[in-house]
Amino acid sequence: TIDKDRLQESEVLDSRQQFLNYCQTNHFQFDELRRAKHSTMMILFHLHNPNAPKFVQQCGACYREITCGIKYHCNQCNNFDLCSDCFRPVTTGLWAQRDARFSHDRSHTFTPVDMDKEKRAGGSQKSREERTRAIKMHLELLA
Repeated sequence: TIDKDRLQESEVLDSRQQFLNYCQTNHFQFDELRRAKHSTMMILFHLHNPNAPKFVQQCGACYREITCGIKYHCNQCNNFDLCSDCFRPVTTGLWAQRDARFSHDRSHTFTPVDMDKEKRAGGSQKSREERTRAIKMHLELLA
């Protein structure tokens, strides 16, 4: 038989190890039917939308994904970002009394990054480098 659909190329599916790294980084799970369905849908989404970001930045305090609005990137830490809701309380130490995860070195400086502007521009060179550095760090942690 001849397949009528065009061939879908994806760097995520080049090898079993890359696929495993991709699933682990994005916390995809297949141990229950509900999770397997969700994970499969997310993988299919990325197959059909190759320009969508593969790794989404998470807020270092509330762990929400930062996909829009302003992201604050720590200039001293490799992989520490804050969403606009958590930036002021964390950097001023307002929330530090509640939980240690809300504390961050006050001497560190942050750079605001407009995520909406980057989406429209297709991502800046700096964000691509940052993403590449984050991927390399995740791979080193897995090895």
